[in-house]
Amino acid sequence: MGIAIRQFMKNQDSESPDQLKMESYMSEKSNVQTQSKIAIVADSRELGAVTTRELVRLGGQVKSETLAVGDFILSDRVVVERKDIEDFASSIIDGRLFEQAIKLKQYERPIIIVEGENPTGSGRVRPEALLGAYASLLIDYGIPIFWSPTPTHSAQLMLAIARREQVQEKRSLRIMSVPKPTTIEEQQEFIVASLPSVDRVRARNLLTALRTVERIFTAQKEELKSVDGIGDKISEDIRRVLTSKYVSKDKNQA
Repeated sequence: MGIAIRQFMKNQDSESPDQLKMESYMSEKSNVQTQSKIAIVADSRELGAVTTRELVRLGGQVKSETLAVGDFILSDRVVVERKDIEDFASSIIDGRLFEQAIKLKQYERPIIIVEGENPTGSGRVRPEALLGAYASLLIDYGIPIFWSPTPTHSAQLMLAIARREQVQEKRSLRIMSVPKPTTIEEQQEFIVASLPSVDRVRARNLLTALRTVERIFTAQKEELKSVDGIGDKISEDIRRVLTSKYVSKDKNQA
């Protein structure tokens, strides 16, 4: 029995060729990772987020751009849309979520990160609605979802993906732009969607109800409120933008 135990311990102490190969590979990868700064493009609106600060703290080289698609670009094929659970719930309510999903599909490997201890823990939307949205993103849009308990976990995941893409796969960064509207309908939706708190879904609702861009721009608050998805605040914001006098910054500074 003693001989068998000693032989077992000897086998444990000796390293197999496969193990040596793996350790050598990991050592080489570690050296490459130390020498190569991992670049990530962050949307300018994400600069104040804890997740972005964590990316920098963990060694990422974060570049700021105004992104038309996603919140973080990790390579020419990977884009990340990051939302905390309450923002995810809000995007369901106001219709932004699936519009963003369509844009994300311009990239070959889009990812949605949802931050929060409980992925169904929003106080604004029922768990069933959240799960339904997750199911639609996974099945209808084919976009994987990562539930991250903290911004640190989100940053760690993004750095791991960016390192794999840029170091191992030798991929570069690429920023996608949203295609310019070409048809009359797309141009009308684009113009109306530029109004405050109006996304593409609300723009379509307004156009369906009021028929023309001109009519929307001249409609009074009560008429705007009659449209699905347009409440007091949005109608007030729309009228304020449309009726306020423009003051040039240069003129104001003078």
